[in-house]
Amino acid sequence: VKLRFLRGEAGIGRREFNAFLVSKNQPPAIDTSVLPELGGDPHLLQGISLGGVMNLLKVLNYPHYDFSEAGVFAGSYERPDDLSWITDTYMAYDPAEPMTLTGYDLCQAIRKFLKDNDKKDNSMCEVTLTHPKFCKHVGKAQLFYSHGQKFPINYTVQKIQSAYMEYRTAEAMMRNGEQGELEDVNYIWLDYFVLRQCHHDFQVDTCRGVIRTIGLTLSEIDDSELKSPYDKAYQSTGLLDYTQRIFCVFELFATIDGNAKLICECDMERQNMEKRFEEKPLNCKDAQSRSEKAKEQIIGFIESNIGAEEFDKKVMEAILNSCRQRW
Repeated sequence: VKLRFLRGEAGIGRREFNAFLVSKNQPPAIDTSVLPELGGDPHLLQGISLGGVMNLLKVLNYPHYDFSEAGVFAGSYERPDDLSWITDTYMAYDPAEPMTLTGYDLCQAIRKFLKDNDKKDNSMCEVTLTHPKFCKHVGKAQLFYSHGQKFPINYTVQKIQSAYMEYRTAEAMMRNGEQGELEDVNYIWLDYFVLRQCHHDFQVDTCRGVIRTIGLTLSEIDDSELKSPYDKAYQSTGLLDYTQRIFCVFELFATIDGNAKLICECDMERQNMEKRFEEKPLNCKDAQSRSEKAKEQIIGFIESNIGAEEFDKKVMEAILNSCRQRW
């Protein structure tokens, strides 16, 4: 399986990358005819390798576990006061423990980096394309990763790795071991690095087309019953946290509506998930959003295309099919 995950490139460091930024190079032109919905700007079709992710964390000077060196990269990130809601909602940040960070913290670090380097109109993928050594880590996305942002980046990377490997194994078994017929995935659509973080870059109409075009979605179905040891604000709801977030619901809808392949990464056994759905069936209309307008738009898409009841049924079926079987 040719999927480049964790290890970065030797000899490429934060100073070298930052020094290159002063050249003001612009990302190279990409074919704009691939997806008309993008209005001539196809940056949303870019993806990043997981090796590229690990390199960029060092470029950002962002705390994380460095698997290639088997240690903690301390970084210099400090959670600003305007993100105190993360502490109140999820957990306090402990500088000695990178797993107390969230995806919201990573977005903050990326925004600061882009602004400090006069690249606020770009994404991290676009900036990476201007670097002669880093550019190979960015290409046309082959897998769309749908997830919540409450988890640290190391958790996200490990989830992508384990889920894709399981998918490859299952697909190979169904094809009688002819694994060579499967396309290798090197570039992942990961919102932190693909979206222009200094702008409101996630538009539902456009991203609906992106998901359909990529054709393969990996959804991180987390279990709200599993408490993070650092999560002081944890409360058991008996629900799947992923399906309580309207944009995650939208990404599932766009996958189903666009006839893309859906893979769900879920650690629960099927029997336990069936019991969960019997007690509290999925209801997309209960999903939450900070933007009531966005929620109304997304639920409107679902109702006018597939219907909320049928959508809930299809999503629960997809999640159940992804659960581990008890042997």
